[in-house]
Amino acid sequence: MSQIEQGDPQAAEKLRGVKKTLRHLVESGDHTFAAGVSVIFSARGVREWHAKRELIKATLAKTFPGGNAVVHGYQSLYQIVNLAPFNARVGEFAFQSDATFVSTLFPPTSPWPGHPKGVIPVRNRQNALTWLSLFDGGTNANHFSVLAPTGSGKSFAVMSLFTRLIAQHDPLITIVDRKNDFKSFVSVLGGANIPFYPGSSVQLNPMDLSDGEEKPDEAKMAFLVALIGAFVTYSSDSGKARDEYAILLDAITQTYRRKAVALEVPILSDLAQTLQTMSAWSDSQAFNTDQIALAKSLASGLRPFLGETPWGHVVDRHTNVNTDARVIYYDLSGIQQSDERMHRIALLMIQDRIWNTAKNHPRTVPKIAFVDEFGSQIRTEHDRQFVSDTLRMARSYNLAFGLATQSVLDLERITGIEEAISHYLIGRLLGGEHVFRDRLQLPPAVIDLISKLGRVSGRGGYQEWLWVTRINDGNPVGEVIKIEESDLGHAVFSSARRTSDCARR
Repeated sequence: MSQIEQGDPQAAEKLRGVKKTLRHLVESGDHTFAAGVSVIFSARGVREWHAKRELIKATLAKTFPGGNAVVHGYQSLYQIVNLAPFNARVGEFAFQSDATFVSTLFPPTSPWPGHPKGVIPVRNRQNALTWLSLFDGGTNANHFSVLAPTGSGKSFAVMSLFTRLIAQHDPLITIVDRKNDFKSFVSVLGGANIPFYPGSSVQLNPMDLSDGEEKPDEAKMAFLVALIGAFVTYSSDSGKARDEYAILLDAITQTYRRKAVALEVPILSDLAQTLQTMSAWSDSQAFNTDQIALAKSLASGLRPFLGETPWGHVVDRHTNVNTDARVIYYDLSGIQQSDERMHRIALLMIQDRIWNTAKNHPRTVPKIAFVDEFGSQIRTEHDRQFVSDTLRMARSYNLAFGLATQSVLDLERITGIEEAISHYLIGRLLGGEHVFRDRLQLPPAVIDLISKLGRVSGRGGYQEWLWVTRINDGNPVGEVIKIEESDLGHAVFSSARRTSDCARR
Protein backbone atom coordinates (compact mmCIF):
# COMPACT_ATOMS: atom_id res chain seq x y z
CA MET A 1 0.00 0.00 0.00
CA SER A 2 1.37 3.42 -0.97
CA GLN A 3 1.99 6.25 1.46
CA ILE A 4 -0.95 8.17 -0.03
CA GLU A 5 -3.31 5.29 0.63
CA GLN A 6 -2.00 4.96 4.19
CA GLY A 7 -2.34 8.72 4.91
CA ASP A 8 -4.96 11.07 3.45
CA PRO A 9 -8.25 9.16 2.86
CA GLN A 10 -9.44 11.67 0.22
CA ALA A 11 -6.17 11.40 -1.71
CA ALA A 12 -6.39 7.62 -1.45
CA GLU A 13 -9.91 7.67 -2.93
CA LYS A 14 -8.76 9.87 -5.83
CA LEU A 15 -5.81 7.56 -6.49
CA ARG A 16 -8.12 4.55 -6.61
CA GLY A 17 -10.30 6.41 -9.12
CA VAL A 18 -7.31 7.18 -11.35
CA LYS A 19 -6.16 3.55 -11.23
CA LYS A 20 -9.65 2.36 -12.11
CA THR A 21 -9.80 4.75 -15.06
CA LEU A 22 -6.39 3.68 -16.36
CA ARG A 23 -7.31 0.00 -15.99
CA HIS A 24 -10.51 0.61 -17.97
CA LEU A 25 -8.59 2.38 -20.74
CA VAL A 26 -6.10 -0.47 -21.03
CA GLU A 27 -8.74 -3.21 -20.98
CA SER A 28 -11.03 -1.45 -23.49
CA GLY A 29 -8.23 -0.64 -25.91
CA ASP A 30 -9.17 3.05 -25.79
CA HIS A 31 -6.52 5.73 -26.03
CA THR A 32 -5.82 9.10 -24.49
CA PHE A 33 -4.72 12.13 -26.45
CA ALA A 34 -2.08 14.81 -26.28
CA ALA A 35 -3.05 18.32 -27.35
CA GLY A 36 -1.89 21.87 -26.93
CA VAL A 37 -2.15 25.45 -28.14
CA SER A 38 0.92 27.45 -29.13
CA VAL A 39 0.97 31.22 -29.63
CA ILE A 40 3.97 32.80 -31.34
CA PHE A 41 4.30 36.57 -31.29
CA SER A 42 6.89 39.25 -31.87
CA ALA A 43 7.36 42.75 -30.47
CA ARG A 44 9.28 45.92 -31.29
CA GLY A 45 10.68 46.30 -27.79
CA VAL A 46 10.79 44.87 -24.29
CA ARG A 47 7.81 46.92 -23.06
CA GLU A 48 5.63 45.84 -25.98
CA TRP A 49 6.77 42.23 -25.53
CA HIS A 50 5.72 42.22 -21.87
CA ALA A 51 2.35 43.81 -22.70
CA LYS A 52 1.59 41.29 -25.43
CA ARG A 53 2.71 38.39 -23.25
CA GLU A 54 0.36 39.37 -20.42
CA LEU A 55 -2.55 39.89 -22.82
CA ILE A 56 -2.03 36.45 -24.38
CA LYS A 57 -1.68 34.76 -20.98
CA ALA A 58 -4.92 36.36 -19.78
CA THR A 59 -6.77 35.35 -22.94
CA LEU A 60 -5.55 31.75 -22.70
CA ALA A 61 -6.54 31.58 -19.04
CA LYS A 62 -10.10 32.69 -19.91
CA THR A 63 -10.34 30.41 -22.94
CA PHE A 64 -8.88 27.30 -21.26
CA PRO A 65 -9.87 27.47 -17.58
CA GLY A 66 -7.52 25.57 -15.29
CA GLY A 67 -4.57 25.60 -17.66
CA ASN A 68 -1.34 27.53 -17.16
CA ALA A 69 0.57 28.98 -20.08
CA VAL A 70 4.25 28.04 -20.44
CA VAL A 71 6.06 31.23 -21.46
CA HIS A 72 9.57 31.46 -22.89
CA GLY A 73 11.44 33.40 -25.52
CA TYR A 74 13.54 30.63 -27.06
CA GLN A 75 12.93 28.12 -29.85
CA SER A 76 10.54 30.55 -31.55
CA LEU A 77 11.95 29.93 -35.01
CA TYR A 78 11.77 26.18 -34.43
CA GLN A 79 8.14 26.51 -33.39
CA ILE A 80 7.27 28.59 -36.45
CA VAL A 81 8.69 25.89 -38.72
CA ASN A 82 7.18 23.10 -36.67
CA LEU A 83 3.66 24.57 -36.69
CA ALA A 84 3.55 25.79 -40.29
CA PRO A 85 0.36 24.63 -42.05
CA PHE A 86 0.35 21.38 -44.05
CA ASN A 87 3.79 20.17 -42.94
CA ALA A 88 2.48 17.02 -41.19
CA ARG A 89 4.16 17.97 -37.90
CA VAL A 90 2.78 18.51 -34.41
CA GLY A 91 3.82 20.92 -31.71
CA GLU A 92 6.40 19.86 -29.15
CA PHE A 93 4.48 21.43 -26.26
CA ALA A 94 1.46 19.18 -25.72
CA PHE A 95 -0.39 18.04 -22.63
CA GLN A 96 -1.65 14.54 -21.92
CA SER A 97 -5.39 14.23 -21.50
CA ASP A 98 -6.89 11.77 -19.04
CA ALA A 99 -10.03 11.51 -21.19
CA THR A 100 -10.71 9.64 -24.39
CA PHE A 101 -11.85 12.71 -26.32
CA VAL A 102 -9.48 15.55 -27.09
CA SER A 103 -12.45 17.96 -27.12
CA THR A 104 -12.43 17.90 -23.31
CA LEU A 105 -9.30 20.06 -23.43
CA PHE A 106 -11.09 22.85 -25.28
CA PRO A 107 -14.22 24.90 -24.60
CA PRO A 108 -17.35 23.89 -26.55
CA THR A 109 -17.87 27.48 -27.76
CA SER A 110 -15.64 30.32 -28.88
CA PRO A 111 -16.15 34.09 -29.21
CA TRP A 112 -18.33 35.17 -32.13
CA PRO A 113 -15.96 36.60 -34.79
CA GLY A 114 -18.59 39.05 -36.02
CA HIS A 115 -19.77 40.02 -39.48
CA PRO A 116 -17.79 38.55 -42.37
CA LYS A 117 -17.28 42.04 -43.87
CA GLY A 118 -17.20 43.94 -40.59
CA VAL A 119 -15.45 47.31 -40.43
CA ILE A 120 -15.75 48.11 -36.69
CA PRO A 121 -13.29 46.15 -34.52
CA VAL A 122 -14.27 45.84 -30.85
CA ARG A 123 -12.95 43.69 -28.04
CA ASN A 124 -15.18 41.00 -26.55
CA ARG A 125 -15.09 39.47 -23.07
CA GLN A 126 -12.24 37.19 -24.10
CA ASN A 127 -10.27 40.26 -25.29
CA ALA A 128 -10.38 38.88 -28.81
CA LEU A 129 -11.66 41.01 -31.70
CA THR A 130 -15.25 40.93 -32.91
CA TRP A 131 -15.99 42.74 -36.18
CA LEU A 132 -19.25 44.66 -36.47
CA SER A 133 -21.05 46.32 -39.37
CA LEU A 134 -24.41 47.88 -40.15
CA PHE A 135 -24.10 47.69 -43.92
CA ASP A 136 -22.28 44.41 -44.67
CA GLY A 137 -23.75 41.99 -42.17
CA GLY A 138 -25.68 39.64 -44.45
CA THR A 139 -29.00 40.82 -42.96
CA ASN A 140 -32.37 41.73 -44.45
CA ALA A 141 -31.98 45.41 -43.49
CA ASN A 142 -29.50 47.78 -41.86
CA HIS A 143 -31.77 49.07 -39.07
CA PHE A 144 -30.56 49.01 -35.47
CA SER A 145 -31.78 49.61 -31.93
CA VAL A 146 -29.97 50.66 -28.74
CA LEU A 147 -31.63 49.48 -25.51
CA ALA A 148 -30.39 50.64 -22.10
CA PRO A 149 -31.68 52.58 -19.05
CA THR A 150 -31.11 56.30 -18.58
CA GLY A 151 -27.58 57.30 -17.63
CA SER A 152 -26.09 54.07 -18.95
CA GLY A 153 -24.17 55.62 -21.85
CA LYS A 154 -26.47 54.98 -24.82
CA SER A 155 -25.52 58.20 -26.60
CA PHE A 156 -21.83 57.62 -25.81
CA ALA A 157 -21.95 54.12 -27.34
CA VAL A 158 -23.77 55.36 -30.45
CA MET A 159 -21.26 58.18 -31.02
CA SER A 160 -18.37 55.75 -30.58
CA LEU A 161 -19.80 53.40 -33.22
CA PHE A 162 -20.71 56.29 -35.55
CA THR A 163 -17.12 57.56 -35.41
CA ARG A 164 -15.81 54.20 -36.57
CA LEU A 165 -18.44 53.96 -39.30
CA ILE A 166 -17.48 57.44 -40.51
CA ALA A 167 -13.83 56.38 -40.74
CA GLN A 168 -14.74 53.40 -42.95
CA HIS A 169 -17.92 54.34 -44.86
CA ASP A 170 -18.22 58.16 -44.53
CA PRO A 171 -22.04 57.83 -44.35
CA LEU A 172 -24.62 60.61 -44.41
CA ILE A 173 -25.95 60.87 -40.84
CA THR A 174 -29.14 62.51 -39.54
CA ILE A 175 -29.70 62.62 -35.76
CA VAL A 176 -32.97 63.63 -34.05
CA ASP A 177 -32.75 64.41 -30.33
CA ARG A 178 -34.34 66.43 -27.52
CA LYS A 179 -31.46 66.59 -25.01
CA ASN A 180 -28.47 68.18 -26.79
CA ASP A 181 -26.38 65.05 -26.12
CA PHE A 182 -25.03 65.00 -29.69
CA LYS A 183 -24.37 68.72 -30.10
CA SER A 184 -20.61 68.70 -29.34
CA PHE A 185 -20.15 65.50 -31.36
CA VAL A 186 -21.74 67.00 -34.48
CA SER A 187 -19.80 70.26 -34.05
CA VAL A 188 -16.47 68.43 -33.86
CA LEU A 189 -17.36 66.62 -37.10
CA GLY A 190 -18.16 69.93 -38.81
CA GLY A 191 -21.82 69.00 -39.16
CA ALA A 192 -24.95 71.18 -39.09
CA ASN A 193 -26.73 71.78 -35.76
CA ILE A 194 -30.35 72.72 -36.51
CA PRO A 195 -32.42 73.90 -33.50
CA PHE A 196 -35.91 73.20 -34.84
CA TYR A 197 -38.45 75.00 -32.66
CA PRO A 198 -40.04 78.47 -32.27
CA GLY A 199 -37.63 81.18 -31.22
CA SER A 200 -34.64 79.71 -33.00
CA SER A 201 -33.04 81.41 -35.99
CA VAL A 202 -33.59 78.37 -38.21
CA GLN A 203 -35.89 78.59 -41.23
CA LEU A 204 -36.89 75.36 -42.99
CA ASN A 205 -39.16 75.50 -46.03
CA PRO A 206 -41.25 72.31 -46.36
CA MET A 207 -41.92 73.10 -50.03
CA ASP A 208 -38.27 72.85 -51.08
CA LEU A 209 -37.61 70.42 -53.94
CA SER A 210 -34.55 68.33 -54.65
CA ASP A 211 -31.94 69.76 -57.00
CA GLY A 212 -33.11 69.66 -60.60
CA GLU A 213 -36.79 69.10 -59.78
CA GLU A 214 -39.38 71.59 -61.03
CA LYS A 215 -42.48 69.96 -59.58
CA PRO A 216 -43.15 67.64 -56.63
CA ASP A 217 -43.09 63.90 -57.18
CA GLU A 218 -45.58 61.47 -55.63
CA ALA A 219 -43.62 61.16 -52.36
CA LYS A 220 -43.36 64.95 -51.98
CA MET A 221 -47.08 65.38 -52.63
CA ALA A 222 -47.88 62.74 -50.00
CA PHE A 223 -45.62 64.55 -47.50
CA LEU A 224 -47.26 67.93 -48.12
CA VAL A 225 -50.75 66.45 -47.75
CA ALA A 226 -49.70 64.82 -44.46
CA LEU A 227 -48.09 68.07 -43.27
CA ILE A 228 -51.17 70.18 -44.07
CA GLY A 229 -53.21 67.52 -42.27
CA ALA A 230 -51.11 68.22 -39.16
CA PHE A 231 -51.85 71.96 -39.46
CA VAL A 232 -55.58 71.75 -40.17
CA THR A 233 -58.42 69.41 -39.23
CA TYR A 234 -59.90 67.63 -42.22
CA SER A 235 -63.65 67.11 -42.43
CA SER A 236 -65.11 63.99 -40.82
CA ASP A 237 -67.63 63.76 -43.69
CA SER A 238 -66.21 61.34 -46.26
CA GLY A 239 -67.58 63.30 -49.24
CA LYS A 240 -66.12 66.60 -48.03
CA ALA A 241 -62.85 64.88 -47.10
CA ARG A 242 -62.48 63.62 -50.69
CA ASP A 243 -63.07 67.14 -52.01
CA GLU A 244 -60.56 68.60 -49.53
CA TYR A 245 -57.94 66.09 -50.64
CA ALA A 246 -58.51 66.80 -54.33
CA ILE A 247 -58.55 70.59 -53.77
CA LEU A 248 -55.32 70.46 -51.77
CA LEU A 249 -53.51 68.40 -54.43
CA ASP A 250 -54.64 70.79 -57.14
CA ALA A 251 -53.67 73.85 -55.06
CA ILE A 252 -50.17 72.45 -54.51
CA THR A 253 -49.78 71.85 -58.25
CA GLN A 254 -51.02 75.35 -59.12
CA THR A 255 -48.73 76.96 -56.54
CA TYR A 256 -45.58 75.27 -57.87
CA ARG A 257 -46.58 76.07 -61.46
CA ARG A 258 -47.21 79.75 -60.67
CA LYS A 259 -43.92 80.22 -58.77
CA ALA A 260 -41.93 78.31 -61.41
CA VAL A 261 -42.79 81.01 -63.94
CA ALA A 262 -41.08 83.53 -61.66
CA LEU A 263 -38.19 81.08 -61.04
CA GLU A 264 -39.01 81.10 -57.32
CA VAL A 265 -39.46 78.38 -54.70
CA PRO A 266 -42.93 78.60 -53.08
CA ILE A 267 -43.49 78.77 -49.32
CA LEU A 268 -46.57 77.87 -47.27
CA SER A 269 -47.99 81.42 -47.54
CA ASP A 270 -48.04 81.00 -51.33
CA LEU A 271 -50.04 77.79 -50.93
CA ALA A 272 -52.44 79.52 -48.53
CA GLN A 273 -52.93 82.35 -51.04
CA THR A 274 -53.73 79.84 -53.78
CA LEU A 275 -56.33 78.15 -51.56
CA GLN A 276 -57.83 81.50 -50.52
CA THR A 277 -58.37 82.64 -54.12
CA MET A 278 -59.12 79.30 -55.85
CA SER A 279 -62.29 79.21 -57.89
CA ALA A 280 -61.45 76.58 -60.51
CA TRP A 281 -59.45 73.39 -61.07
CA SER A 282 -56.22 73.34 -63.05
CA ASP A 283 -58.18 72.31 -66.15
CA SER A 284 -60.27 75.54 -65.80
CA GLN A 285 -63.42 73.71 -64.64
CA ALA A 286 -65.15 76.01 -62.14
CA PHE A 287 -65.58 75.17 -58.45
CA ASN A 288 -69.04 74.97 -56.97
CA THR A 289 -69.93 77.02 -53.91
CA ASP A 290 -69.09 74.24 -51.45
CA GLN A 291 -65.68 73.64 -53.02
CA ILE A 292 -64.80 77.34 -52.82
CA ALA A 293 -65.75 77.30 -49.13
CA LEU A 294 -63.62 74.19 -48.51
CA ALA A 295 -60.57 75.82 -50.15
CA LYS A 296 -60.99 78.96 -48.02
CA SER A 297 -61.38 76.79 -44.91
CA LEU A 298 -58.07 75.05 -45.63
CA ALA A 299 -56.40 78.44 -46.07
CA SER A 300 -57.81 79.63 -42.75
CA GLY A 301 -56.52 76.51 -41.00
CA LEU A 302 -52.97 77.34 -42.11
CA ARG A 303 -52.98 80.92 -40.76
CA PRO A 304 -51.77 80.12 -37.18
CA PHE A 305 -48.55 78.73 -38.70
CA LEU A 306 -47.81 81.46 -41.26
CA GLY A 307 -46.30 84.92 -41.38
CA GLU A 308 -45.20 86.46 -38.09
CA THR A 309 -46.50 83.68 -35.83
CA PRO A 310 -43.94 81.74 -33.72
CA TRP A 311 -43.98 78.75 -36.05
CA GLY A 312 -44.34 80.97 -39.12
CA HIS A 313 -40.80 82.23 -38.50
CA VAL A 314 -39.62 78.60 -38.74
CA VAL A 315 -41.71 76.89 -41.45
CA ASP A 316 -43.07 79.80 -43.55
CA ARG A 317 -39.74 81.09 -44.75
CA HIS A 318 -37.12 80.13 -47.32
CA THR A 319 -34.57 77.69 -45.91
CA ASN A 320 -31.53 79.39 -44.37
CA VAL A 321 -29.56 76.35 -43.10
CA ASN A 322 -27.47 73.72 -44.84
CA THR A 323 -29.49 70.52 -44.84
CA ASP A 324 -27.06 68.85 -47.25
CA ALA A 325 -24.24 68.47 -44.69
CA ARG A 326 -22.92 64.95 -44.24
CA VAL A 327 -23.85 65.05 -40.54
CA ILE A 328 -27.02 66.86 -39.44
CA TYR A 329 -28.39 67.22 -35.92
CA TYR A 330 -32.03 68.24 -35.43
CA ASP A 331 -32.47 69.61 -31.91
CA LEU A 332 -36.12 69.39 -30.81
CA SER A 333 -35.51 70.42 -27.19
CA GLY A 334 -37.55 73.62 -27.63
CA ILE A 335 -40.78 71.74 -28.42
CA GLN A 336 -42.81 71.15 -25.27
CA GLN A 337 -43.39 67.52 -24.30
CA SER A 338 -47.16 68.09 -24.32
CA ASP A 339 -47.23 69.68 -27.80
CA GLU A 340 -47.84 66.51 -29.80
CA ARG A 341 -48.98 68.33 -32.94
CA MET A 342 -45.80 70.38 -33.28
CA HIS A 343 -43.70 67.32 -32.55
CA ARG A 344 -45.51 65.49 -35.34
CA ILE A 345 -44.92 68.42 -37.72
CA ALA A 346 -41.21 68.44 -36.86
CA LEU A 347 -40.87 64.69 -37.46
CA LEU A 348 -42.70 64.94 -40.78
CA MET A 349 -40.42 67.73 -42.00
CA ILE A 350 -37.30 65.89 -40.85
CA GLN A 351 -38.49 62.74 -42.59
CA ASP A 352 -38.92 64.72 -45.81
CA ARG A 353 -35.34 66.01 -45.51
CA ILE A 354 -34.08 62.47 -44.92
CA TRP A 355 -35.77 61.25 -48.11
CA ASN A 356 -34.44 64.22 -50.09
CA THR A 357 -30.92 63.38 -48.94
CA ALA A 358 -31.42 59.71 -49.77
CA LYS A 359 -32.76 60.48 -53.25
CA ASN A 360 -29.94 62.92 -54.05
CA HIS A 361 -27.19 60.36 -53.41
CA PRO A 362 -26.63 56.99 -55.10
CA ARG A 363 -27.54 53.80 -53.27
CA THR A 364 -23.85 52.98 -52.88
CA VAL A 365 -23.55 55.85 -50.36
CA PRO A 366 -24.52 54.59 -46.87
CA LYS A 367 -27.01 56.70 -44.93
CA ILE A 368 -28.03 56.67 -41.26
CA ALA A 369 -31.07 58.25 -39.57
CA PHE A 370 -31.03 58.01 -35.78
CA VAL A 371 -33.79 58.98 -33.30
CA ASP A 372 -32.58 59.30 -29.70
CA GLU A 373 -34.95 58.77 -26.74
CA PHE A 374 -37.34 56.90 -29.00
CA GLY A 375 -39.72 56.17 -26.12
CA SER A 376 -40.40 59.85 -25.36
CA GLN A 377 -40.47 61.02 -28.98
CA ILE A 378 -42.65 58.31 -30.56
CA ARG A 379 -45.92 58.48 -28.62
CA THR A 380 -48.87 58.97 -30.98
CA GLU A 381 -50.18 56.89 -33.85
CA HIS A 382 -48.74 59.46 -36.28
CA ASP A 383 -45.31 59.09 -34.66
CA ARG A 384 -45.51 55.32 -34.99
CA GLN A 385 -46.49 55.74 -38.64
CA PHE A 386 -43.36 57.87 -39.13
CA VAL A 387 -41.21 54.99 -37.87
CA SER A 388 -43.08 52.34 -39.88
CA ASP A 389 -42.80 54.34 -43.12
CA THR A 390 -39.11 55.01 -42.54
CA LEU A 391 -38.34 51.35 -41.84
CA ARG A 392 -40.28 50.23 -44.91
CA MET A 393 -38.80 52.67 -47.42
CA ALA A 394 -35.26 52.91 -46.07
CA ARG A 395 -33.87 49.69 -47.51
CA SER A 396 -34.23 50.83 -51.13
CA TYR A 397 -32.04 53.87 -50.32
CA ASN A 398 -29.35 51.96 -48.34
CA LEU A 399 -30.54 53.83 -45.27
CA ALA A 400 -30.00 52.44 -41.77
CA PHE A 401 -32.68 53.67 -39.35
CA GLY A 402 -31.67 53.58 -35.69
CA LEU A 403 -33.45 54.25 -32.43
CA ALA A 404 -32.43 54.40 -28.78
CA THR A 405 -34.79 53.77 -25.89
CA GLN A 406 -34.68 53.17 -22.15
CA SER A 407 -37.12 50.26 -22.16
CA VAL A 408 -37.31 47.15 -24.30
CA LEU A 409 -41.10 47.40 -23.89
CA ASP A 410 -41.09 50.33 -26.35
CA LEU A 411 -40.44 47.79 -29.10
CA GLU A 412 -43.93 46.39 -28.52
CA ARG A 413 -45.53 49.70 -29.52
CA ILE A 414 -44.78 49.31 -33.25
CA THR A 415 -46.09 46.23 -35.02
CA GLY A 416 -43.43 44.22 -36.85
CA ILE A 417 -40.52 46.33 -35.65
CA GLU A 418 -38.60 43.25 -34.52
CA GLU A 419 -38.72 41.93 -38.10
CA ALA A 420 -37.39 45.20 -39.53
CA ILE A 421 -34.51 45.72 -37.08
CA SER A 422 -31.45 43.54 -37.68
CA HIS A 423 -28.97 44.82 -35.08
CA TYR A 424 -29.41 45.37 -31.34
CA LEU A 425 -26.99 47.00 -28.90
CA ILE A 426 -28.28 46.07 -25.44
CA GLY A 427 -27.01 47.51 -22.17
CA ARG A 428 -27.60 46.30 -18.64
CA LEU A 429 -31.39 46.07 -18.32
CA LEU A 430 -33.68 44.64 -15.67
CA GLY A 431 -37.02 43.24 -16.81
CA GLY A 432 -38.49 42.77 -20.27
CA GLU A 433 -37.41 39.14 -20.43
CA HIS A 434 -40.56 38.15 -22.34
CA VAL A 435 -39.72 40.64 -25.11
CA PHE A 436 -36.17 39.29 -25.45
CA ARG A 437 -37.54 35.75 -25.46
CA ASP A 438 -40.65 36.09 -27.64
CA ARG A 439 -39.72 38.92 -30.01
CA LEU A 440 -35.94 38.73 -30.31
CA GLN A 441 -35.86 34.94 -29.74
CA LEU A 442 -32.81 35.11 -27.49
CA PRO A 443 -31.93 31.92 -25.58
CA PRO A 444 -32.26 31.91 -21.75
CA ALA A 445 -28.49 31.95 -21.17
CA VAL A 446 -28.14 35.14 -23.23
CA ILE A 447 -31.12 36.81 -21.53
CA ASP A 448 -29.50 36.04 -18.17
CA LEU A 449 -26.33 37.84 -19.35
CA ILE A 450 -28.15 41.14 -19.93
CA SER A 451 -28.60 41.90 -16.22
CA LYS A 452 -24.94 41.06 -15.51
CA LEU A 453 -23.16 43.26 -18.07
CA GLY A 454 -20.23 45.03 -16.43
CA ARG A 455 -18.58 48.45 -16.44
CA VAL A 456 -15.05 49.57 -15.54
CA SER A 457 -14.60 53.31 -14.85
CA GLY A 458 -11.53 55.50 -15.16
CA ARG A 459 -8.65 55.57 -17.61
CA GLY A 460 -8.56 52.37 -19.63
CA GLY A 461 -12.13 51.59 -18.61
CA TYR A 462 -14.89 50.16 -20.75
CA GLN A 463 -18.55 49.25 -20.69
CA GLU A 464 -19.96 45.89 -21.70
CA TRP A 465 -22.83 45.69 -24.18
CA LEU A 466 -24.58 42.77 -25.81
CA TRP A 467 -24.50 43.00 -29.60
CA VAL A 468 -27.16 40.88 -31.33
CA THR A 469 -27.57 40.51 -35.09
CA ARG A 470 -30.51 38.74 -36.71
CA ILE A 471 -29.11 37.22 -39.89
CA ASN A 472 -31.17 36.42 -42.97
CA ASP A 473 -32.51 33.13 -41.63
CA GLY A 474 -33.86 34.95 -38.57
CA ASN A 475 -31.54 33.34 -36.04
CA PRO A 476 -29.82 35.72 -33.60
CA VAL A 477 -26.03 35.70 -33.30
CA GLY A 478 -23.84 38.00 -31.27
CA GLU A 479 -21.33 38.61 -28.51
CA VAL A 480 -20.69 40.60 -25.34
CA ILE A 481 -18.51 43.49 -26.54
CA LYS A 482 -16.61 46.30 -24.83
CA ILE A 483 -17.15 49.95 -25.78
CA GLU A 484 -13.91 51.73 -24.89
CA GLU A 485 -12.61 55.11 -26.02
CA SER A 486 -9.58 57.39 -26.00
CA ASP A 487 -9.34 60.54 -23.87
CA LEU A 488 -10.38 62.58 -26.91
CA GLY A 489 -13.34 60.28 -27.46
CA HIS A 490 -14.45 60.75 -23.85
CA ALA A 491 -14.21 64.53 -24.23
CA VAL A 492 -16.25 64.59 -27.43
CA PHE A 493 -18.87 61.96 -26.54
CA SER A 494 -19.57 62.71 -22.88
CA SER A 495 -22.62 64.80 -21.99
CA ALA A 496 -20.91 66.16 -18.84
CA ARG A 497 -20.43 69.94 -18.93
CA ARG A 498 -16.71 69.76 -18.16
CA THR A 499 -15.91 67.36 -20.98
CA SER A 500 -18.21 69.02 -23.51
CA ASP A 501 -16.48 72.37 -22.86
CA CYS A 502 -13.17 70.60 -23.45
CA ALA A 503 -14.48 69.20 -26.73
CA ARG A 504 -15.53 72.64 -27.96
CA ARG A 505 -12.09 74.07 -27.16
